[in-house]
Amino acid sequence: MNAGLLYRGLRRQRTFNPQAGWAGLFRQVLVACLVVAACLLPLTPGLTEWAAWPAWQRAGTLTGLVALGAVAYVIGLSIQGLTPRRLLSQAGL
Repeated sequence: MNAGLLYRGLRRQRTFNPQAGWAGLFRQVLVACLVVAACLLPLTPGLTEWAAWPAWQRAGTLTGLVALGAVAYVIGLSIQGLTPRRLLSQAGL
């Protein structure tokens, strides 16, 4: 939501004008985010279950979920032909 409000404000002020290709990049990133959600949502424990676990189990589960999310994101981008290197270069990094 913050990114959307920032985008809208910058466009209204005419401070930011996206270059050609940004719509396609947005679509690719959105699809990758949906891949991450599809992978993580079925594996995420319920709040009651989570609260009952000891700290070491929560930390291990969270570490595994974050790692899985990162791998799913890279795979989601790669399937669409967008490598992390290309994503960083388009961001100017």
